[in-house]
Amino acid sequence: MRSALLVILLLGGGWYFFRHYEIDGLDGVELRPKSIAAGADRDDDLRGYLDGAADWRIDNGATGIPGTAYTPADFYASDSAADGTEAQLASFGGDAAAADGDTAEDAAALAEQIPHPSRRVRVASWALGGFGKDKAAKPHVMGWLARVIRSFDVIAVQQITGPQRDLLPRIVEHVNRSGRRYDFLIAPPQLAGTNPYGPEEQLAFVFDTERVVTDRGQFYTVADPANVMTHDPIVGWFRVVGPKPDRAWTFSVVNVRVEMDVARREVAALREVMQAVTQDGRHEDDTLMVGLFQADDAYLRPSLGQNRVVAAVEATPTDIFGRHQVSNVLLDPLVTTEYLGTGGVVNFLRLQNLTLAECEELTPHLPVYAEFSPVEGL
Repeated sequence: MRSALLVILLLGGGWYFFRHYEIDGLDGVELRPKSIAAGADRDDDLRGYLDGAADWRIDNGATGIPGTAYTPADFYASDSAADGTEAQLASFGGDAAAADGDTAEDAAALAEQIPHPSRRVRVASWALGGFGKDKAAKPHVMGWLARVIRSFDVIAVQQITGPQRDLLPRIVEHVNRSGRRYDFLIAPPQLAGTNPYGPEEQLAFVFDTERVVTDRGQFYTVADPANVMTHDPIVGWFRVVGPKPDRAWTFSVVNVRVEMDVARREVAALREVMQAVTQDGRHEDDTLMVGLFQADDAYLRPSLGQNRVVAAVEATPTDIFGRHQVSNVLLDPLVTTEYLGTGGVVNFLRLQNLTLAECEELTPHLPVYAEFSPVEGL
């Protein structure tokens, strides 16, 4: 009788355990309630911090563009004008004086009528410091990684190492355990022995499918027949979800990984890489170059040969030790007018209250990002 009762208790306990918990980890083991995996954790990213760090106010007023009038319904599929009136398109950071003799008060009133973008589009880049199976086997490392990735709409990642084809899918699966819907684009793996400076690596994009969509037919690797770049750059194309398709911002992102040992040669080649992408026949005018450049903004901008190129990170270290700036987001603001002038470095070490040793378990690099309007031309 006692044996039968013991068996019943064991079976009942096992049923309850596997119904409410799951086991995670390879080398390490983590027990987690399934309710968390289903998305019960509301604090699953750093967007609250980023929202507080950004400023959406148009401090310099707004200048109307004569002859260009739009209703809110022109911009957002779900919005409609409250009173049927039309508002002129205003430029971010325009002159304080109003156009055509209008007063500053008229300009301020006009700015209030403009259908302001409902949210920022955050494009980021993060070097993962040789992220392979050993790091992926640590549940706490995967948790830190997932929380940062969920903070961005598109994030270009570098330094994915190891021959395992399922490494990035496992990362994205971990990101989506909170109920999010991220997907990825990944470059073909480097052939064995093609990187004389270290292990073979892969470049990739991870993106939130509820905030942007992609055309996989426009994802490609930049041709490099002369083998100037150790790691061939990859290009992805995206369109923002929310505004009407003909008003939604579309953009290309070039993901670059410069090898430290030949950084001078490879940085010098970035100008040709950018030209090849902007002239690839797809007619996409908004092109961002992001990645691990192994150089700071003061060196990068002249190397690209365009004085008007700006960097989202200026004179700020991008490593956890506060020593060097090696990652950035580069763009031409005269072409990409959707750039809001905000962005920078995300110190996930401080935000997640980690030690330097804990950060090194994940990566010695900090993610960098820039923010954009979701509406084309704003």
